[in-house]
Amino acid sequence: MDAGLVYAAPVAVAAFNGDTVDAASASSSDIYGFVGPKGFNATGASTDTNYARICTICYISDYQLYSPPNFSLSTDCIVLSSKSDHLSASANALLSLISTQASIPPKPLIHMKGTRGRKVDFDIKLNLMGLLVPDDTSKRMQYIRCVSEGEMAYRGGVKPDVIPEVGERELEEWCRRFVEDPAQVKSFALDRVVANLDTMWIEGQLRALLAATQYKGVLHVSFPVTHAKVVVQNQPKANKFMTSMKKLFSGKHKYEVVQSVWPFATAKSGDEGRRCAVQSEEVWWREWRDPIRYAVSQKRQNGAYVTNEDKLEALMEGKGQDSIDWGGVDAIDMPDEAELEG
Repeated sequence: MDAGLVYAAPVAVAAFNGDTVDAASASSSDIYGFVGPKGFNATGASTDTNYARICTICYISDYQLYSPPNFSLSTDCIVLSSKSDHLSASANALLSLISTQASIPPKPLIHMKGTRGRKVDFDIKLNLMGLLVPDDTSKRMQYIRCVSEGEMAYRGGVKPDVIPEVGERELEEWCRRFVEDPAQVKSFALDRVVANLDTMWIEGQLRALLAATQYKGVLHVSFPVTHAKVVVQNQPKANKFMTSMKKLFSGKHKYEVVQSVWPFATAKSGDEGRRCAVQSEEVWWREWRDPIRYAVSQKRQNGAYVTNEDKLEALMEGKGQDSIDWGGVDAIDMPDEAELEG
């Protein structure tokens, strides 16, 4: 199960708040498109209002959970991994780690870049993490799901399969199977995923906003999810050469059977009765369109974040309302003939 991706299949669900969840029927689509299971407890989730929060703060009790001892974060900030021996030797230690890491959200972003030829006119990011975590922790929507019957996934083999099944107490059983697996090279992963955020609608608003500024370049919009995967790998006892050879011929046993799902809302955009964890896409857009335009007008670079300070300046000082001078044809940095021929 890839980081940031929700698969279409019935799910087995355990709610963090202790409520019973009916997982008899569920469906999902691609990234951000998960439809929550029937009976999912989203009591207290906010509905679409005109209320605009000056600050969107993500309330997490301990940010140090994102960097536990003996773990390393990939350079793209997506995968947190460890080869600590005790996590591959103790099912209880692994279960405790996965449960703890499942209790903190991923960090979804909007990455927005405008280019003309080789010239980068602007390159900015927005952090959407605060839209997954309401101020009142009792109203959080997140839950754990394990692979269900008939779902293709890495279940301890070298390729995806629909077997084995583990019955009840799934997470505990998967942890036990991983620890007892005699494979020379094996890994166990937790995926943190975002559900029911309408990225297509947001992208449409961003493109319309840029078009209104008379921008003639190419707008690149993506929705990366960082801090999206936690991986535990065993530390092979053999030397590196022998380990590499065994891995080449036997393959790695992968366990990618558990997800921590963080719904933006209880259902897809447009579905009846949809409620959002914090606020709807429309409310968010009304808050952030002027700060985004302000950041673009400043032609910020290198993935600079649009912040609450930008929001305050847009609200209090009217920043971002002036027209943007994109320059003429001379402003476009095109490759010369030698580069094109090479």
